[in-house]
Amino acid sequence: MVNVRPLGADLLCQVIESVRKSPGGIIIPDTASGRPNKATVLAVGRDATIDKGATVIFDAYAIKSVLADGALANAQNSPYAGFGDKFVIAEEHIFALVE
Repeated sequence: MVNVRPLGADLLCQVIESVRKSPGGIIIPDTASGRPNKATVLAVGRDATIDKGATVIFDAYAIKSVLADGALANAQNSPYAGFGDKFVIAEEHIFALVE
């Protein structure tokens, strides 16, 4: 991966894929249940108050850009626009920290 450091209060995050099961034990794929909204913070801008390595819950429709093969691409049609599982988001669009 290319070395990327967000600016300001932006965060570089990686989506945490979760396996969901129905009460009967059937695995529900992400395509059926919507995109996950939990991520690990990989890098932070200088003004961010969230620490690197934190697990966060975010607004999937507020993603600024996504990382695709080392290049940032615009994410106008978020969530994720099909590019990958790493993205840049403003800290103000983080709903909660997961402890």
